[in-house]
Order: sequence, then C-alpha cells, then structure tokens
Amino acid sequence: MRRAFHLDEVRDTGFALVTGHPRPLTHSTFQHLLRHIPAEAPGRFYQTTAGQEVQGLGEGTRRVSLDGHNLPRYTRLVELVKGKIGNSGRILKAEEMVLV
Repeated sequence: MRRAFHLDEVRDTGFALVTGHPRPLTHSTFQHLLRHIPAEAPGRFYQTTAGQEVQGLGEGTRRVSLDGHNLPRYTRLVELVKGKIGNSGRILKAEEMVLV
C-alpha cells in the first residue's frame, strides 16, 4: 500500500470484513502493524506466490462459507430495524453484511 493515509477515507464495508473488523484499518494502525513486518518478508511472499497458477474447479459438490455481521448504519435514507452489534453488544439501527 503506497499511501496508507488513504485508509482513513475508505468506507468499504466488504474490505473491512476481509480484515475482520467492522471498518477498515486506520492509517496509523496499518503503519503500526507494518513496522513489525521484516523488510525481506514482502519480497519473499511475492516470490513464493507469484508463480502459482489458479487451477480450474473439477466436477463435484461445491461448498460456500458465509460469515454474517450486524453493522451499525447511520442513515435516514432508508428505515432500518434495530439489531444487536456483536463486537460492542449495543442495540443500534443496523444492517446485516454477509461475506461469502
């Protein structure tokens, strides 16, 4: 990531769920984590994974994993029902985000 301060402007809930948080990392958290990655590790990771090819799926049963989260939503554009937010336990207007 070339400009970590752009993370403060990101409002992509899907990207946040990939990181396991209700919102994307802030640039300060990202830079703090970045300091703990050895300098040679990103290059080693790239060299290990760059040559791999994705194989097509063969015949068989497919399994899909779903991960749902209730995320607070502050909007007046649509009416939302209240739900319990898992990480804080608070009851807020929320919508369920599902990651497949």
